[in-house]
Amino acid sequence: MPFDRTFGSRRPNDEEASPLEGQTRGPTADWTRGTMPTSRPPMTRVLLVEDDQSDFLYVRSVLKRSKLSPVHLDWASTYAEGVERLTHGAYDVCLLDLGLDGYTGFDLLDSEIGQATRVPVIVLTGSGDREADLQAMERGVFGYLGKDSLNPNILERTVRYAMKHRARLEQLADRASRDPLTGLLNLASFREGFERALERARLEGRELAVMFLDLDGFKAVNDTHGHRAGDTVLTHVSRRLASTVRERDILGRIGGDEFVLVLEDLPSVDQAEAVAAKITARIREAVDYEGTPLSVGVSVGVAVYPRDGADVGALLQRADAAMYSAKREEGGVVRFWEATCR
Repeated sequence: MPFDRTFGSRRPNDEEASPLEGQTRGPTADWTRGTMPTSRPPMTRVLLVEDDQSDFLYVRSVLKRSKLSPVHLDWASTYAEGVERLTHGAYDVCLLDLGLDGYTGFDLLDSEIGQATRVPVIVLTGSGDREADLQAMERGVFGYLGKDSLNPNILERTVRYAMKHRARLEQLADRASRDPLTGLLNLASFREGFERALERARLEGRELAVMFLDLDGFKAVNDTHGHRAGDTVLTHVSRRLASTVRERDILGRIGGDEFVLVLEDLPSVDQAEAVAAKITARIREAVDYEGTPLSVGVSVGVAVYPRDGADVGALLQRADAAMYSAKREEGGVVRFWEATCR
């Protein structure tokens, strides 16, 4: 009987109904009742990379009997199909057999997509080879299960652990990428985002602007009212910046009272100037600190790709030079880079 790999199982009318088998087009059907549900718990998307059809049927039956339902199971029976699905699919977990049509599961883990994927991998094996267990551990798999001892409780617990562990790792990675006071990107994460934005601008032939922002009068706030007041000002300024720019723009705090911003998809340089003017107006608004209004301004330097530079280092350096030029003009000024900026 033919198998529908989109469903990862036989077609639902070929055998008993099961919540494992969801549709990929239109609303998801509730095969257990034969009706369309009004609401459902989140779907767990599972990729099984396994070259043996009988093992696929066995794992599918274990998933059906687990408490993970509803589950959407996709089956890849070859190494190439596994790579393809990991590249283009959105999965919560990957169940990986170590033996694959002339390859091994380790080949998949060692491939470029295997190294890059954020999908947690659980190895399923028919042998109790300790060496393979250690190799899998070294490659960062989230679980190593023997097929002969596989049951719904063990599989459910391992899958849930892998998903929660991945979510925790992503949470920690996000926290490590951000400035702890303001929640904005830190310098390292900002530069990574800037590199990606610059590559997109090159490929699409678009202009891009980077702004260097330095607060005016911030030292006086710290000296007069203390660092707690300074932190309050920085937090409010960060929120105003974030609410002024678009979600796709890249905003970071790189230390002290300095911020950086990348504007993508600029229809014209005039738009960068308009955004900078809006930012300076927002930042000039007083911040209330325990009943005391605190005011700062901002000096802004702007560099534009490709006119002012072709790489991240050059553009940041020129935006910084333009900012210092603006600072020398009593602050509160927006200055675009030009050869006279030093």
